[in-house]
Amino acid sequence: MTLVRIRLTGTEDEADKLLSVLHGISDIERLEEVDDLISRSRDDSSSADLSDDDAQVGVHCFELDAPGNAAAQRVQDLAELTAHEQGLVLEFVERF
Repeated sequence: MTLVRIRLTGTEDEADKLLSVLHGISDIERLEEVDDLISRSRDDSSSADLSDDDAQVGVHCFELDAPGNAAAQRVQDLAELTAHEQGLVLEFVERF
């Protein structure tokens, strides 16, 4: 098994859309959204003169088991394509 961890910055709807796309891959053993272990303290953008209009945007972490490196690469390719089409920020990480 090859473990793939994905961190997505986007809304709940965008995270659900990515989950749906990844669930369509037939040989994935396990796919779930997991809690990010990084502290989720309130972002105080006022001190940096930044807008926090995107308050519903959050970080979503996904973990899945692929049967091998080729399947893991298919997952990454499909996730990147979906992120690009939706204008999302996506990264593959070794740990959350």
